[in-house]
Amino acid sequence: MASLPLETTNGTEQAWIRRTDDGRRLLVLGADLFDAIRRDLGGIFSDTFAANLLYRIGISLGRTSYLAARNRIATEKDFWQVLEEHLKERGFAKLVGHETSAEGSKLRVEVSLHDSVFAENVTSRKPLCDVLRGALGEWASLHYGRKLLSSSESACNTSGSEYCIFLVELGSEMNQE
Repeated sequence: MASLPLETTNGTEQAWIRRTDDGRRLLVLGADLFDAIRRDLGGIFSDTFAANLLYRIGISLGRTSYLAARNRIATEKDFWQVLEEHLKERGFAKLVGHETSAEGSKLRVEVSLHDSVFAENVTSRKPLCDVLRGALGEWASLHYGRKLLSSSESACNTSGSEYCIFLVELGSEMNQE
């Protein structure tokens, strides 16, 4: 892929366009620029609006990436291996742990990540990895074939935690109502 810089801040590229082999353009944002966009959304609208919007973007990213990878997933072990590769190859974070448990008709999936790109150079009292929260929720929902009830982040690198910890709750199977 070829890269074309869009903006330079203090000699550091913060955004650029990459062309795929088939000619499509991809917009790539630096972590600092992404954080500035997140803060601007919060300032213009509200922090809740920014979190919800980034969560929904995460769901869309999760759906797209899961559907592109699903032919490599035949087992539970494959699922976690492919997710780990996906997160690492794209620079999102490092998968360090996961646990799945059933609670009645619900399925709970806990995921621990280290070195989240969304927490890079950011300090906050509240979790800020909303894109990952949405993407992980969608990956789990599509893999297990269950409705996504909620996806939350209980710990985050931004507040000094060693890991970002996500809890995804899934309901009944998608084809059941």
